[in-house]
Amino acid sequence: MNARKIAYETLMLCEKEHQFSNLAVNNGIKRYALTGHDRVFYTRLVYGVIEKKLTLDYLIGQYTEKSINRLDQAVLLILRLSFYQLYFCDKIPESAVVSESMKLAGQYASRAKGFINAILRHVCWEKMPLPQGRLSDIESLSVAYSINLDICQLLTEQYPDKVKAILDGYQTNPAVSVNVNVLKNSRADFLTRFPKALPCRYSPTGARVPASASAESLSFLKDGLAFVQDEASQLAVM
Repeated sequence: MNARKIAYETLMLCEKEHQFSNLAVNNGIKRYALTGHDRVFYTRLVYGVIEKKLTLDYLIGQYTEKSINRLDQAVLLILRLSFYQLYFCDKIPESAVVSESMKLAGQYASRAKGFINAILRHVCWEKMPLPQGRLSDIESLSVAYSINLDICQLLTEQYPDKVKAILDGYQTNPAVSVNVNVLKNSRADFLTRFPKALPCRYSPTGARVPASASAESLSFLKDGLAFVQDEASQLAVM
């Protein structure tokens, strides 16, 4: 099945049934036996749309006179998927985004197919720049970084000199933190066996695996040599 279609269905489950995104994604991968490029693309679409939701809704709102809240849920999800690809997936041709989005619209929002097509072609013809976060405007920061308004307000009040750096940090893909099972091997032995891993900064038993690696496919998890756990959680347990 098409990765975009699976991503749409997964996002709809998260919206309507309030499923946890990680569980919904794992279920999608297993149900459709996704591997290779399809798996990577599907995962990126789902998490990307969720992470950039505030920014995407702002951008969509610039191309329609209708309020975002008044759009049919299927229409809004198709537009979010489309805008995410147009703005955040540089290697995908615009023509392919429009074509595949029309297929989704034909299946899930046939009455709004012309409406969706008109918006996407307008974006391709005249693409407005991504919003820029201004420190003097909390709402601007929220939209630009796709971070909840209350969180932006709190960060600005508590870290006025660091808020930009903190928000920039949210945009990076963190490494996967694992806690080494010292009953089976020491951290030094673990790092020798898996040279791509690096020691955590604070946890004496923690290691960081590159974000590009698939945690589920790494052999040390199956062998019980380490388990996925955020470094902050490791320190809390200690």
